[in-house]
Amino acid sequence: MARSLDADALIAVGAGSVIKGARVVAMLLGENRPLVEMATVHRENAPALSRRLESPKMPIFNVLTSPTSAQNRGGSAVRYTGEAHHLEFFDPKTRPRAVFWDTRALATAPVSLARSTSFEIYWWGLMCMGTVRTLNPLAQASRRHAWQLARESYPQLGGERADAARIDLCAAALLQNRDEEDGGRPWACHLLARAAYASAVAVFNHCEGVTQPRGYAAFGPAMIRALGARVPEVARALSEALGLPPPHADADLAEQVAAQVERDFQAQGWRTDLHDCGIPMSEAPALLALALRNYNANHDRALDAHREAMLSAIAQTLAPQ
Repeated sequence: MARSLDADALIAVGAGSVIKGARVVAMLLGENRPLVEMATVHRENAPALSRRLESPKMPIFNVLTSPTSAQNRGGSAVRYTGEAHHLEFFDPKTRPRAVFWDTRALATAPVSLARSTSFEIYWWGLMCMGTVRTLNPLAQASRRHAWQLARESYPQLGGERADAARIDLCAAALLQNRDEEDGGRPWACHLLARAAYASAVAVFNHCEGVTQPRGYAAFGPAMIRALGARVPEVARALSEALGLPPPHADADLAEQVAAQVERDFQAQGWRTDLHDCGIPMSEAPALLALALRNYNANHDRALDAHREAMLSAIAQTLAPQ
């Protein structure tokens, strides 16, 4: 439709899916070639290859109807019917010329949608605190303030401060992107976040009816429990971010943090398993394979060394023993 109208700009009014979709439209119009020829290439036993998209892109303007970290980024991903199930793209020329935060536009999203999209911001805010002390000062400041905003605002989405909470969550999401621009790499900040994020994206793309935030809520505690002992410094930092007292021994740390994250997510109204989704445990190997093909989480193949632990965590999250 944009091509037939000879469009000279794209205005995305919505949240993550709409905004990412507009970027893909701009790529298709600018590059004028099929999606699969523009997508990131995943290679066996080698880092993934992000294709360079050199052609000019038309300007994009994003009007948010719900807080989302997609608001000012240059990457995108789409479901795909085929072996990949998931195509990834990156083109900095599709970053928006402007982003609008307007309380009336944000109020058009029902509370359920705002809670769903904003939980991604809340989740990333917490998980990124796992490596906050290792960052440069600029990224560290963005990461600390993003978590503070998310932690204070998320519980207020259905209350009297809902309008201000939505704006604050938009700000938290922008800070998470600024963290990346200042060298923080929040989407691959540590092993636990990588494993949980990749697994959540795999379930979202492979299993109809399961949202990505639902996957975050389930796989966050599961991967902390499965892999936390391998990165005790990350588990300790997460413990501090949650306000837990110091553990008596590192051997108990991963379980203590996982249990507290479960309590925290459940208090926010999220289940921390996928037992009710009807996904058989036999799907776990396929989901692991998709998770390992996630560019943001496994661009350097670092997750490959943790296949067995991830597979066990995925299986246990899908169905009760």
